Amino acid sequence: MHYYYSIYRKDYLYKGLVLYESMKIHDSDFKFFLVCMEEESVELLKKMNFIDLYPISIKEIEEYDKRILELKCQRGEKTYIWTAKASVPLYLFDKYQEMDHIIWLDGDTEFLSSPAPIYQEWGENSVLLTPERFTGEYEYLGHLVGFYNTGFMGFKNNEIGRSALNYFKERLQEWKSSEEEQGNWNDQLYVDDWTERFSGIGVSKHDGINLTPFIASRINNEENGLVNMKGGVPHIKDIPIVLYHFMALKYYDGNEFDLCNYWMKLDKQTIEHLYLPYFNSCSKAFERIRYVDPNFYPDLTIKDKYIGNYFNRDVNKSQVEYNICTITTSDLIPQTLSLYHSIKKYNHSFRLWICCKDPDSYTMLKRLNLPEVLIFEPSNFIGDYEKFVRSGCEVSKEVIKARLMNFILSNNYNIKSMVYTDCNCYFHQSPTCIFDMLKEHSIVLFESISDVEKGIDISNSIIGFNRDNIALDCLFYWVEKTKDWLKSGVSSVEEIEYMNNWKQAYSKVLIQRNPAYLLDDSKLTHVKIKLYNDKIYVNNELLILYQYSLDQISENSLNKVAEKVFQNTPSIKKYIYLHYLKSIRTSLELLAKAKQ
Repeated sequence: MHYYYSIYRKDYLYKGLVLYESMKIHDSDFKFFLVCMEEESVELLKKMNFIDLYPISIKEIEEYDKRILELKCQRGEKTYIWTAKASVPLYLFDKYQEMDHIIWLDGDTEFLSSPAPIYQEWGENSVLLTPERFTGEYEYLGHLVGFYNTGFMGFKNNEIGRSALNYFKERLQEWKSSEEEQGNWNDQLYVDDWTERFSGIGVSKHDGINLTPFIASRINNEENGLVNMKGGVPHIKDIPIVLYHFMALKYYDGNEFDLCNYWMKLDKQTIEHLYLPYFNSCSKAFERIRYVDPNFYPDLTIKDKYIGNYFNRDVNKSQVEYNICTITTSDLIPQTLSLYHSIKKYNHSFRLWICCKDPDSYTMLKRLNLPEVLIFEPSNFIGDYEKFVRSGCEVSKEVIKARLMNFILSNNYNIKSMVYTDCNCYFHQSPTCIFDMLKEHSIVLFESISDVEKGIDISNSIIGFNRDNIALDCLFYWVEKTKDWLKSGVSSVEEIEYMNNWKQAYSKVLIQRNPAYLLDDSKLTHVKIKLYNDKIYVNNELLILYQYSLDQISENSLNKVAEKVFQNTPSIKKYIYLHYLKSIRTSLELLAKAKQ
């Protein structure tokens, strides 16, 4: 008989069901003690009538160890779970005399194969720990967060096991909180000296026991040990993964996920072989809970949530030809809709990703519910965003741009390439030629003549990235640069100067100097324009993209804007603007209907 325990808040309870179901698959003889922080979770689990899953109210533990109840009002819910972590097995050992051991499992773990290697590693030892495996350049992290990952801890019901638990309990109870006592990472630093403090402490050498995203990423990168499937079992290198720790994973609506709320680099194989099956299991657990109690979980969305590693399940199931992203505000919604319609006019297979800088633009675009449009907020990819807003800091488009593209591209492996364009741009032809260039180049930049005298010859209005290592590295360092810009501010010129450095720093960077790919008012006098079959040609090539310089436009101001544009304007410019103003009118009509 194998014994396991964990403690769950209501919002994590579905993960407890996933862990339990994995035990049923891989362990033929077990008992799982699931401690619930809320009484409604206990009642729900009793209604579900599981075999070998024993719901326990946290009140039972508080009655057993009254000291933790005294500390409850001083600690946040997450910290309180750690406070009770050592009290639970002592309570269970006293209650169930036949229980000769127990294993703590963090709530976001899952068995992926037989637990037999755990017990082989444990052997005659009284305690079993798993290392964080911080080696080489990462060794310093052990001194900051501890050298053992306490998402897994095994204790024997003997003198040494109980001594370790009582020592652990005392340390956890003297710990004030994760916020007040800097230097303690959860509860891990209290375990660092156990191999010297106690005899009979075993440390697992099996990479597949309590495998974390960090360890998996390090093995992938340093040892070329990609996650792979053998005989239906996921392996890391040639080692079966026994227990995977889905650390800091956030489930939202079953389609959008945060793979890990900390910065992490996860490769396609790890996501496909480990995370996608876990997402399926989470969705089934949600459905099972809602079948018993439809009101147990509210609808979950990513609104106002910071997402460390964004993943969209539908996006990665489909093969969309063109992925384009932009940034908008409430006064630029008509232009944004015109950009959308210009893409849609020429492409059936596309996706437009929009970051809304303000609540009004987010609300309006959500109400419109446009096909093939995904909407985000700066708070989704800027940590402590509200703090910056409250402090009066301007979170500029230059800060958002790099983060938006990195947010989308980092983990969504089915997106082959991404083009950013300002929302006041309009496609006069399909962007096929731009995406064709990205098949051969990591980054594609476009010439600008507006600031040539300053040594700046590229535009920041449109940028293309192929999803390869060069582009992802570039985006990573660009995001790092924006951390300074977030604090000190940045101008558009500074952003362009930074982008100019890519030509020297990265290979396979193309600067497209053909004005037909990006035209604006400042270039009109430098090119030859002609019309043929209702199409605009720039130096004998089809115009792809035009950036329009129009201020805020409303239904009431549209006619005045048109008059201003057409007054004393060459006929060719009138023709270029005519298409756009017609699209703007259509967009304004769509907005008017949505507001009714």
